[in-house]
Amino acid sequence: MFLGVGRVSSKVGFLINERMLNFPAQIAGPAFNSLAEDYNGLAEERRFEHILAILKVRICTEQCASSSASPNIGKKRKLGKAARKRLAVERTIESDVIFDNLEEQILFQHSSDFPFFQYPVESEIEKSSKFHSLRRDGRIFRPFRRVCLLSVDQFLQFASSVVRSFSV
Repeated sequence: MFLGVGRVSSKVGFLINERMLNFPAQIAGPAFNSLAEDYNGLAEERRFEHILAILKVRICTEQCASSSASPNIGKKRKLGKAARKRLAVERTIESDVIFDNLEEQILFQHSSDFPFFQYPVESEIEKSSKFHSLRRDGRIFRPFRRVCLLSVDQFLQFASSVVRSFSV
């Protein structure tokens, strides 16, 4: 999906869901309700067509590396660099994921019928920080950012689900 192709007037909203440290997840319901109301109150010419949302996730990359059989077993040829990268991306997408903000998990519970990609941020976080890697059940979950491109309808449906799930 390309934004703005064929139309110069395509508008994209940008959502970074950052809660202050130690704020409970229950604050998400009123916050997303307010966000949806603000959007619905915008004049038609100021409304977005898409929302670019950046989510904080942790992905268990070691599980995939150790549990997945190599597609190269029984073959004499080695995988090229591009094939190894493609395989690593596929493994990362299929890995177990922990969402740092519980409300963001709702976006992927029903449908992920929207484009997204993720990238590692482990090198950008101090090793002593609680936001670095997380160990759970003997597995290491490393920090990533997941960038999602939502239509306005998908975003409003997501916001509505968050409001229902986290009402105070």
